Amino acid sequence: MSEQTFKGLMEYSSTFPSGKYDGKMWKARRGDKWFLAWYYPDKDPVYIGIEWREILILN
Repeated sequence: MSEQTFKGLMEYSSTFPSGKYDGKMWKARRGDKWFLAWYYPDKDPVYIGIEWREILILN
């Protein structure tokens, strides 16, 4: 991920975003690493899933 994209993401390290919709993305710090998180549709339409992936900054 570019540094510009990283800086443009909202941070929710100790909470979750209040608005929930498929595809919403944010960053969160867990220990000494940053993670990209996003909502995705769950099999049950009552719920929404969250995926996580470590962020690597490209120079």
